[in-house]
Amino acid sequence: MSGSHSMRLLIATIITSLLSIVCFIVSYFVNVWWTVTTGNVDTIQGLWKACQKYQNGTEICTERTDLLSFKAKKGTDPIITCIIISVVFTIFILFASLSIVICCRKRTTTWYKTIQWMTFFVIISLVAAADGMLYTEFEFKEELSNGKRGLAYMISWAGTGFQFILFILIIAQLCIRPPPTVDTNAW
Repeated sequence: MSGSHSMRLLIATIITSLLSIVCFIVSYFVNVWWTVTTGNVDTIQGLWKACQKYQNGTEICTERTDLLSFKAKKGTDPIITCIIISVVFTIFILFASLSIVICCRKRTTTWYKTIQWMTFFVIISLVAAADGMLYTEFEFKEELSNGKRGLAYMISWAGTGFQFILFILIIAQLCIRPPPTVDTNAW
């Protein structure tokens, strides 16, 4: 595979990393993971906030102040933790990709070692993203089956999909080597 193909894969990796990060950040702040309607009340549940909207227009919201305390038996803290882990490791992938584009694309050994590290990072990131979403599916099965999945929930699944695409892109880069060029083995 030529150098232009490996560069295209790197650019696709950078774009996919950014899309995944944006999806997870938006899914955290939009905060509508599911909605359950019972009688005259719509209960809107998010990761850090829950609201009850009544038909008369009244809305009562409660925000969690004890995020990541893991006090609730059936809470959203594991989901938040998985999102944070996935975003952090995706940021590592983004910086590694940028470092290859900026300074290491003509250093074959450094390029390949960086791709190996990116493979490690993407596995952690993908597992964390999938774990958070599968935890949501199984732990909140009743809420999700009795209500409607919200925008943040769908965006988070999109972020997980981008993680899978990112995994494929990085594995593709691991399977190729850039064309032989000057390799100084040093930064």
